Amino acid sequence: MLRKITLRQAEVSDFPVVLGFLQELWPQTELNRNAIKKIFTSQVNSRKGNFLILLDKTIAGHISLEVSDDYRMIKTARIRNFIISEEYRGKGIGKKVMKLLEKTASQQHCGMIEVSTELNRKRAQKFYEKNGFINTSLRYKKKL
Repeated sequence: MLRKITLRQAEVSDFPVVLGFLQELWPQTELNRNAIKKIFTSQVNSRKGNFLILLDKTIAGHISLEVSDDYRMIKTARIRNFIISEEYRGKGIGKKVMKLLEKTASQQHCGMIEVSTELNRKRAQKFYEKNGFINTSLRYKKKL
């Protein structure tokens, strides 16, 4: 039986939990705790769409939703850092979270929702495609 899934606005005191999820997302990357805390605190204080994913009252994940206008005149919600703890994956939580995010984006008058993921995250790509997302672009990076 699927339990109640909700999104709760993250608070600054949630930082240790969120940092743990980021370490789970990027296990091979040495994260700068102080820099991440500064960014997280700023986003939380400005209410910029940082949420904890709750399964009943248990924290099961973290997600950020960034809303902006683009030059095509479509208000767009961008999903960032979508992390469900490994122990909760494959249980329908992500699908329900997507529905909650779509509702949140619609309430903010978004005409589109988008997400990007790394090329090696095949499981995430399959999840997004199963939830109606289509691959429309490639993103390039260059380290400076």
